[in-house]
Amino acid sequence: MAMILKPPKTNVTSTHLKSAVLSHYRFNEHFVVATEVDYGKIGGIADVMVDTGSLIYEVEIKISKQDLLSHELKKEKHTYMLDPYSYIDYLPNKFYLCVPHSMLQEANDFIYDVNPMYGLLEYIEGAEYKITRERVKLIKQAGIIHPQYNLGIHNDILQRLSSELCSIYEKKVLDF
Repeated sequence: MAMILKPPKTNVTSTHLKSAVLSHYRFNEHFVVATEVDYGKIGGIADVMVDTGSLIYEVEIKISKQDLLSHELKKEKHTYMLDPYSYIDYLPNKFYLCVPHSMLQEANDFIYDVNPMYGLLEYIEGAEYKITRERVKLIKQAGIIHPQYNLGIHNDILQRLSSELCSIYEKKVLDF
């Protein structure tokens, strides 16, 4: 009888969630994605930005209740997203939170309290051991905060994507 070995338990990190979100939107949805996109003083730096060609999504990754409540809640962009037409040139069209299963209730409460238009993605725990594109699950579809496609954020995404690519190659050269 063959014995099946399980990998050692590791703590899920924001990198696990970010990787899952990037893979989902790039390979399943066929959209342009980038991490740590700085899209201005109103928006700040997004964990993940997604460009569909007609809409821009922001996805914030949260792995702890403290991170969600003490950091994300303090961001001014949430106030601006409640009045998006005043700041239409500076905001994405949709906003999502991505959290592990253990944080679904806190994330759902956050969305209900801060902006019911926000969407929710669940990171499938244990997915850090899988090579699969099915590592996130849509829990709540985000509503469109405003309908205007933002070319400024589109350019911010492309510039950040180019920077990420350059950094990867620079690291390869230095490690060579």
